[in-house]
Amino acid sequence: MIQSASVNAELRAQLFDVAAHPQTCGDGLAMVFGDMEVRVQIFSIMSSTTAAAQPRELFRMTRSLDRLDQVEKIALRDIAFRQASGETVDEAEVRLAYRVGLQARLELPGQPRNMWFRAIAKVSEADLQAAYNEIIDREATPEFFQSMIAREFWMSYLEIRYAPEFEPVKQPFNQRLVALDELPPDQRSDQQYLEQIGLISRQREQAINEFAITLSRQIAQAVNMTAQ
Repeated sequence: MIQSASVNAELRAQLFDVAAHPQTCGDGLAMVFGDMEVRVQIFSIMSSTTAAAQPRELFRMTRSLDRLDQVEKIALRDIAFRQASGETVDEAEVRLAYRVGLQARLELPGQPRNMWFRAIAKVSEADLQAAYNEIIDREATPEFFQSMIAREFWMSYLEIRYAPEFEPVKQPFNQRLVALDELPPDQRSDQQYLEQIGLISRQREQAINEFAITLSRQIAQAVNMTAQ
């Protein structure tokens, strides 16, 4: 981590920002270091992986981040349920227990393998298995792929890596914008012009997102075939 940060100013600034987040105990600090490790792994993939392997490796990384987000949501849901029942809950320990318990089977990035106060968390193996099943089942849903393309670095990567493939998707909308600009002023009002720009832009974004999801599904299939 230190070596990677020493040679890249942007990564170094990101790590300083993460490190500035206040924590109160050793297990809390473990989550901070986990977040820092995630940043380093993304940097490593983008800077050292071959062009052919990069889509699959970056997809794995993006998927693992989505899984980490889902683990966090499940942990927070568990915490909220317990608190609603009147139980006193150590939130940091519960959150970390889910991360530690699922890091191997879900390939969660940058997570510690052990924790100091596991008994305090009261997270059972049945809780972990239920969380695992929920997360894996979600990856067959449209919601999962929507969340993938919502990640800016993944969407940006797709648009750069597959720019020639995106061009036919974008071109009809670009042509419509050009045609709109070429209309004489007496054939459209300013309000109509703005409304048409808004409509074309929304339709363009939807088409781009749908194509990005198609690409993401194809890459997911390649990743799953490699894992078999």
